[in-house]
Amino acid sequence: MEQLKNKLVLFYLDWVNDFATIERFAEYYDIEKGRAEKMIRIGRKLHQRIYINRHTPPLLPLPKTAN
Repeated sequence: MEQLKNKLVLFYLDWVNDFATIERFAEYYDIEKGRAEKMIRIGRKLHQRIYINRHTPPLLPLPKTAN
């Protein structure tokens, strides 16, 4: 399952970096446009989840205000 997730993230990054349209991406990989859209959508969600979990610094506590 992890291998599939990694491939979907790589497809998403490939689309972001190398293609102007979903149509061209689908044509290049010889897949239907609907399948390409789904792969990109899932890959984007996985990428965001991984990126946010690894690169978001912990929140700092809010400063206390004097009353």
